[in-house]
Amino acid sequence: MSPAKPEVEAHMIAGIIDETNILPGRDCGPCALCCKVMRIEALGKPEGIWCPHCVPGKGCRIYETRQEECRIFYCLWRADPDLGDIWQPAHCKMVLYTEGMGHRLVISVDPGNPTKWREEPWYSQIKTWSFNLLRYGQVVVYVANRAIVVFPNKEVDLGPLKKGDVILTRENDGVWDAMLAAEDQLPQNQRGVWLDTGGRL
Repeated sequence: MSPAKPEVEAHMIAGIIDETNILPGRDCGPCALCCKVMRIEALGKPEGIWCPHCVPGKGCRIYETRQEECRIFYCLWRADPDLGDIWQPAHCKMVLYTEGMGHRLVISVDPGNPTKWREEPWYSQIKTWSFNLLRYGQVVVYVANRAIVVFPNKEVDLGPLKKGDVILTRENDGVWDAMLAAEDQLPQNQRGVWLDTGGRL
């Protein structure tokens, strides 16, 4: 029997956030960092550059008619009461959200401050999350399209992601590792070994 998920992190990987989860007082305000760090498929906008419709420090010029993928996105800071003001994206230069049906915790870092996640108090908290979520999911730092998988005792820099890449993690004799692969290219006997929480691209 698998151990229960730690309650303190269970809500972080519970899945999709919608407007019913938003906490009072957690409005975006002047923050629009998601408009920079996120890819917007409908606009062909890659990660790490400002959306052409965004006015940094003010917001979206086409807010009422913005793309559906923008309309349904809410960062974790807006919904998670355990994320204090230090995790407000405009302050920490990071946007937290989940992928892979909630099994991957993502820290998407402003490429203008690419090592911010390694600073305190954020780094210690990210390491704690990686320990608590180790057997239930992944903790991944994105800097533009570069992926870094965070484990309790190390990080694995997977480099830039390509179209179709899937982030996989596994344990071998107590040692965790990560790699990029297309699942259909893995040997059949390895497909049940890797913890696949869903590709990003």
